[in-house]
Amino acid sequence: MDDPTLRDALRHRPLIWGLAYRMTGTVQDADDVAQETFVRLWERPPRVDDRPLRPWLAAVALNLARDRLRARKLRSYIGPWLPAPVPDARLADDTLADRQTATWAFLRAAEALTPTQRAVFLAREVLELSSAETAAVLGSTPASVDVLLSRARAALGDLPAQPTTLDDAVVVAFLGFLRLGLPSAAAQLLRPDAVTLNDGGGQVNAARRPVEGPAKIVLFLRRLRRLYPQDPSFTPLRCNGLLTFFGELPPRPGRLPSRFTLSAEVRGGRIATVYSVLHPEKLTALPGGRA
Repeated sequence: MDDPTLRDALRHRPLIWGLAYRMTGTVQDADDVAQETFVRLWERPPRVDDRPLRPWLAAVALNLARDRLRARKLRSYIGPWLPAPVPDARLADDTLADRQTATWAFLRAAEALTPTQRAVFLAREVLELSSAETAAVLGSTPASVDVLLSRARAALGDLPAQPTTLDDAVVVAFLGFLRLGLPSAAAQLLRPDAVTLNDGGGQVNAARRPVEGPAKIVLFLRRLRRLYPQDPSFTPLRCNGLLTFFGELPPRPGRLPSRFTLSAEVRGGRIATVYSVLHPEKLTALPGGRA
């Protein structure tokens, strides 16, 4: 492969990474897919040299990411699975115009899709390929692509609207009440059907089942706080469209996490879901890199 071809390909790395992240929901898989795509380009470049590289690279990345998603879904996972949080600033550099498919809401909803439905949806809605082009990329037929896209759209439904500044204020107030030791005030900001999901992936201590109801959620979070001798330092970030607090604590012995994120989905002015990502390998896109 000549240097101009490689330089042209490297321009598209943000696109490849962004597409793989939308397919898999993890930074590690997106990094690996981007690397594998360039290895494929080096070892088995496209036969026609005068065609743009972008479509070829996107097709390879989409199929590699689909394979990784299939493999992940075959493995058992300990506790709730949550996407790896990525700062909005990094997502803005991936050159894919569709920001909705990088939000927390989409990445969680897309877990209900089959790997091929997810690939079809991204090919049609993000890459804006035709049914025929998508079929060629995924080894299918245009008719099958149309059916898969229809099913994917139905499964995704209407995604939540982007959070507002009022939603952010609710999340800030909730965490503030917890830190001030005002559990009743914190509980009032939770919906009656609120739930908290904690993703430790079996790597660190985390609740393996959803915690449901305002009283149980507040009690759970307060008990977690008592495991540490000091309050965590919080860095507010905007990750995947949500206000996210990146917490850090001095390392503790055993399986207690020292790095984590807290974010929340607000509906109707009250918190519906509290998300906490504690899995060390899912925090590599945040300040400090790998734990």
